[in-house]
Amino acid sequence: MYNKKKILGIIPARSGSKGLPQKNILSCGGKPLIQWSIEAGLNSKFIDRVVVSTDSESIAEVATKCKGDVPFLRSPELATDSAATEAVIHEMIEKLAQQKHLFDYIMLLQPTSPLRTSQHIDQAIEQYFRNLKSEDETLVSVYQAPAKVGWLMEENAQKCISFCFDQKTIARQRQGLKKYYLPNGAIYFAPIKTFGNSFYTARTQYFVMLEEDSIDIDLKQDLEKASLLLSHS
Repeated sequence: MYNKKKILGIIPARSGSKGLPQKNILSCGGKPLIQWSIEAGLNSKFIDRVVVSTDSESIAEVATKCKGDVPFLRSPELATDSAATEAVIHEMIEKLAQQKHLFDYIMLLQPTSPLRTSQHIDQAIEQYFRNLKSEDETLVSVYQAPAKVGWLMEENAQKCISFCFDQKTIARQRQGLKKYYLPNGAIYFAPIKTFGNSFYTARTQYFVMLEEDSIDIDLKQDLEKASLLLSHS
């Protein structure tokens, strides 16, 4: 709870990963991957409850052994590749509300971000409320993009190549006057009352994390890199 506002942490863990099968329960740094996010949520000073949304009995079993809370199995229609994470969130909020478990804010903690810690979570929440100016504001975590991002190029209508940014923008970026950021998928935060179908709104705050803490597990090499970093942390 923060300023009398109850916060629900949601960890989405679908079983149908294609790039790295069953990645959410693969070993990473000596623990099932999902355990890092469960522990980060449980160790937060401000999150009141951490729940896992999964369609898989095996993931639910592992999550429960890691002290995760799996109140129900996800609906089959929300276990497909095309199912939106936001729909999964709404299902969780609605089913908990039916049981009289009500919250003011949600924090989405993707299990593929094992280097996101409880400190990151708490700092993000504190920053959000410190900078809050509108009740419909959201927050997402990011990391600073490499300096050369201003030189990105794309194929144009003439099947030739051109810069994505104009030359003045590139010049400012070279002088260090402009920074670019990439979302890292580690933290998403929003008020339940106004949450719709995206964490990106007209007023989305950003919480900056280090690039090495922003690893998003998608492939085997991501898992190996994260395991190495976690074993030395």
